Amino acid sequence: MIDWILGLVMAVFAILGLVLASGAYDTGMYTFGLGLFAFGIFFDFWLLKKFFDAKEQQAPESRAAAPETKAAAN
Repeated sequence: MIDWILGLVMAVFAILGLVLASGAYDTGMYTFGLGLFAFGIFFDFWLLKKFFDAKEQQAPESRAAAPETKAAAN
């Protein structure tokens, strides 16, 4: 549950970064906005990777049995 909340917060930060970059008057704020956007996006993709890696770790037996079942059917 905490990953969902963290993902939503990072998505808000990413959007905030785009808003900051679009309204920037100087290079520093523009760079910071784009950096915040990139960090939010990469962090959300890392959370997705973490979720799917955990799902893969939970059921390795079912994935190992799948090719044998296909071979026996042929």
